[in-house]
Amino acid sequence: MTCLRGVLVLRSIKMKIATFRADYAKNDDFCGVFRALCLLLIAPGLIWAQANPQQLDSSPTSSAAELTALHEALLQTQRQVALQQQEIESLNQRLGAKYRIRRSRSEF
Repeated sequence: MTCLRGVLVLRSIKMKIATFRADYAKNDDFCGVFRALCLLLIAPGLIWAQANPQQLDSSPTSSAAELTALHEALLQTQRQVALQQQEIESLNQRLGAKYRIRRSRSEF
C-alpha cells in the first residue's frame, strides 16, 4: 500500500512539474513579445535623441540679460525683506508699549 502511495505521489509531482514547465513556456513567450514591443517603442526615441542633441544657447547677450534680470529680482527681494523687517520691528515696539501699559496699570 505504501509503495502505491509513493507512486501516486511521484505521478502527482511529475504532473505539477509538467504544468509548471508549460506555464513557464507561455510566460517566456510573453516576455519575449514584451521585450520586442519595448524595443520597438523605445529605440526610435533613443535614435532621435542621439541624432538631435540639445544645442546650448551660449550667446553673451542672453546670458547678460538673464544676469540683469536675476540681479533685479534679487534687489526686489532684498527690498521686500527690508520692508518686512521694518514692519516686524514696529509691531514689536507696539507690543512692547502695550505690555508696559498693562504692567503699569496692574501695579496700581
